[in-house]
Order: sequence, then C-alpha cells, then structure tokens
Amino acid sequence: MATSVSVSMNAVDHGVLVRVVDDGVGLAQPVERLAGRDHFGLLEMRERAETAGGWWSVSGRQGEGTTVMFWVPALMYGEGGVS
Repeated sequence: MATSVSVSMNAVDHGVLVRVVDDGVGLAQPVERLAGRDHFGLLEMRERAETAGGWWSVSGRQGEGTTVMFWVPALMYGEGGVS
C-alpha cells in the first residue's frame, strides 16, 4: 500500500501531460500481463487516452512503486471545448 502519491499536470505539446507516482508495492508483472485480467482499470485508462488522441503508459517494479503517465491533446476554443 502506498504511503505517498505525487500528481503533476503540465501543458506539453499542445496538450496536457499527467503523471501520477506512488511509493507502493509496484507491479509484480509486466502491464501487458495485468491488463485484461483483474485490472480492467488499466485497460480503461489506456483506451480513454487513446480515444482522445493521446497516449498512456504505466511502469514500475515490484517493491519500487508505480508511475502512470498520460497525455491528451488540449481542446481548442470552438472544438467542443467550453464556449
């Protein structure tokens, strides 16, 4: 269980880059093995980022915490954003 979580959000390349880092137990297996088993949340995060035209990644080793990052393009005024 994580005792610390850091979240950052920055404007990068005409989009938003979000990075979430924790000091928890990390990943016991590569994410490709985890996604689609009992970890549907990982698959859903990837699908949502890619559907929005962005990307998603997760990394971490057992005992070293986990990092989740995603980038999605920013909506421009008049392109479905708040007007």
